[in-house]
Amino acid sequence: MSDSLTVEDIEEAVKVWAPKFNLIRELWPGASIEESLNLLSVIEEKAEEIKEEDKSPMGFVSEKKKK
Repeated sequence: MSDSLTVEDIEEAVKVWAPKFNLIRELWPGASIEESLNLLSVIEEKAEEIKEEDKSPMGFVSEKKKK
């Protein structure tokens, strides 16, 4: 695997990450790039936890989703 980035890799990263950074900048306008990355990481981890909690064993709908 090559360690170099292509123009296409950079363009794709900008498409994926720009909206996320824009949201962080709207919610926390004074956040530095490093702080924005940390905030984004925490938000994504929490979203993944919630997603995992909502998964149902063996395809049954969870009680949370029925309500």
